Amino acid sequence: MPILATHSNLINLMSDIFVIKKKINSFNNKIVRVSGDKSLSIRWVLLASLAKGKSRALNLLYSDDVKASINIIKKLNVKVKLKKDFCEIYGKGLNGYKYKKNTTLNAQNSGTLGRLILGLLINSDKKIKIIGDKSLSRRDFKRVADPLRKFGAKLKLTNNRNLPLNILGTKNLKPIKYYEKRGSAQCKSSIIFAGLRTEGTTIIKAKKSRDHTELLFKYLIGDKMGQESLKKEERLFLYLVNTFKTSAMVALGKMENPMTNELHINLEQASYYVDLLDMLQSKAKGNMSQYEEQMLINTVSELKMEIIKQKPLQNVDDQKSENLTDGLLGGE
Repeated sequence: MPILATHSNLINLMSDIFVIKKKINSFNNKIVRVSGDKSLSIRWVLLASLAKGKSRALNLLYSDDVKASINIIKKLNVKVKLKKDFCEIYGKGLNGYKYKKNTTLNAQNSGTLGRLILGLLINSDKKIKIIGDKSLSRRDFKRVADPLRKFGAKLKLTNNRNLPLNILGTKNLKPIKYYEKRGSAQCKSSIIFAGLRTEGTTIIKAKKSRDHTELLFKYLIGDKMGQESLKKEERLFLYLVNTFKTSAMVALGKMENPMTNELHINLEQASYYVDLLDMLQSKAKGNMSQYEEQMLINTVSELKMEIIKQKPLQNVDDQKSENLTDGLLGGE
């Protein structure tokens, strides 16, 4: 059972205990490659917004959820520079966010973004509203809000469970000891972020879950997660996975086709790239590092979920097309 500890004045990594410094160094000393992973990309954007100075990431996944993350930190007065090959974020430190009272932040369809941003804004001295699309507004935010309330956060949910959610503003926070029993990476990460914003030591005993946030924290404090520290074979492996994933995202209409600069959906082609990644996962089993294996598992799972979400839409379009053809041909 991993234990995380966040402290406002110290930084250290010993075994499975995190002690996190109030000042977060920028990522600029080591240019980060985030493996084209949505979960890592969202977390990098949020952490870079808290860092002091310029942070740069290569291979950031420009999916809808990541774009929503970038739009939110822009509304919090954080400068972002987007280029074709990299993203730069000019963070202003842990207390650098600036925004007007009653600011509304839209998490769109991203449960990760919606839940993590609550931890980042736990000590807001102004009222902030968090909203999302219809799908996100039906999802459960109480399981994240409840542990954040233990810090002293004032949160008001719709029907005590859903978005829209209002952060009513407080600075009288206290550290907590929390046992995360559900194995939720989003809940754990939100509490970690809240610990960064709270004076004193917050201790989290968490059931095993995905470790995207921990991976980035390890990078911040010097763990060998930088692309430049990887062996040639590891770099080539990550490049291959990212190539297949990017091609699949283009086929899913989540990224522009670089040849046409347009969005098109081709589920058959997307499934082909997922099959390639499945094959790679099977053939490379037992020969991957823990990071490579987890990254590949996350990539395949994410793409399969995107295909599942797209299929009903395509079926509706196909049915409309069939009905139109039947009408034109007189029902033949």
